[in-house]
Order: sequence, then C-alpha cells, then structure tokens
Amino acid sequence: MFQGYGRLDLSRSLPLHGDNMGWKLQVKDLAKIKPHMETKYEVFTTGLGPLIVVLTWYDPPGHPAAMHSIVNDLDLKVEGVEEGDVWTGNRGHVPRDDLIFDKMNTVEKVYIAKPKNGTYIISVLSSLIFGKTFEEPYQNFSLAVLGGLTKSGRLVFAGTKAISAAQKRAAPSDYDYIRIED
Repeated sequence: MFQGYGRLDLSRSLPLHGDNMGWKLQVKDLAKIKPHMETKYEVFTTGLGPLIVVLTWYDPPGHPAAMHSIVNDLDLKVEGVEEGDVWTGNRGHVPRDDLIFDKMNTVEKVYIAKPKNGTYIISVLSSLIFGKTFEEPYQNFSLAVLGGLTKSGRLVFAGTKAISAAQKRAAPSDYDYIRIED
C-alpha cells in the first residue's frame, strides 16, 4: 500500500539503533476517548533535537455527499514549558486564546524544531464522536512522540476530563453539515 507523496527518510522518522541523534520514541496505541473529553499525556524533553507529536485514528466512512468527510473528530494540542506556548495539529504555534483545530484530517502532527528543556503536555480532544446503536460512542486513537525525550517507551498518562465547546473554542463553521433528504 502506498500513500502520500515523496520519499520516507527513516533516519529522520524513527530512532534507529546506532544513530547519533539521541532521539527517543514514546507511544500510546489503541487508546480510547469518549465524546467531549480531553485526555492528557506528559513528555519530558531534553531540549536537544526536535519534538514531533503525531495523532492518528481510523475514521468510519462518511456520507458521500457530506461537505466534510470526517465523521469522528479528534484534535491534537501541545502545551509548552512557557505559559502561553500552544501548538495545534497541522496548524503550528497558535495564541492560547485563539485555538484553531484541524477539522479535515485523521492524522495530525505538531513539529517543534527547538523545544525547551522541560515538561510538555499533549492533549487529545474529542468534539464529535458518533457511536453504533446500543453502544456508548468512543474513538480509538494512537499517539507517537519522537525527538529529544528523556526516555523511550509508553507515554505518561496525565488525566482525562470533560470539556465544553466553549473550552475547545470551536468555530461555528466546524459544525456545518449538509442534510440529505431521501
């Protein structure tokens, strides 16, 4: 299976045995999140090398006539060492009081070229999750964090809490839908 364009450079994608970059990898695979929740993880950076955070999930098929093809919407937010430092998936560094999230992709990435030494908080936020009949809705997701980290292994869980649309600062256009009449 081939996807995307360009060539994959594994030396800049994974910490390979014997490399001199000092990169480490932390992952959280097959995590679950319910609607209107925020799940947080902590990573500890050395300040050496970039910090790369990738969120991905499998989205069920949307309606062919829908304006936006994404069904279950998750968002990635990374909070930095300094107060007010916030990055969102596929958007980059954003002002804390004007968070803008990607509403079109099931793979979201934050790249911080020169992170400061310290603790970064990674949040996965859910706004729209639709469930199957008779089941409580949830969405599986995976996180991968790569770069100048203090250790490899599983991500450190930092908690889960309910969020409101106001906390998430969702733009009205994020919830525009096409109604299909039969």
